[in-house]
Amino acid sequence: MNSSPQRPASVTSLLNMAVSRLSRLLKASPVAAQESDEPVSIDNPFPGRPRVLLADDDRANHSAINALLLPRGIKPVLAADGAEAVALACGHQFDLILMDIQMPILDGLAAAAQIRRHERAHGQPSAPIVAYTSGSIADDEDGLRAFGLDGALAKPCTAASLDGCLARWCGDGVHPVQAERRLAGSG
Repeated sequence: MNSSPQRPASVTSLLNMAVSRLSRLLKASPVAAQESDEPVSIDNPFPGRPRVLLADDDRANHSAINALLLPRGIKPVLAADGAEAVALACGHQFDLILMDIQMPILDGLAAAAQIRRHERAHGQPSAPIVAYTSGSIADDEDGLRAFGLDGALAKPCTAASLDGCLARWCGDGVHPVQAERRLAGSG
């Protein structure tokens, strides 16, 4: 086998590759599917059905978050690496971006910085970007803010910690349990 050493690709070429891959994925875009006018149910304590982007290279983490979000009526848009997350975030408006820190192609810190540059350059509102990560970095919210992240959610997260994150970044200040009671009483 004659393999020549590969040169590292530039960030631009990596982003172009991600955008190309993304355009194929968007033909059946979950973002468009989330814009439906489905009725709110008791199972959905977040009536606005926030649009969530999950950037994580681990399929097990995708499955774990899906298992927590789907009962809440939220189907996240999934990105397999930081470059794909940047392409998605720059092409769509999200209510929350859950960003793994250690990913291939472009790590979560660099991806968050690129998303923030894009938002500033285009006069767009800043989407909350929350580090979804394991380890001690999740405890350093001040350090994360320096990279353009708004907070942290530790892996693996519980339903309660995810509800707190959703209420903080996507809600109107109403705790999900209170929203469930309000919806249950309004039938």
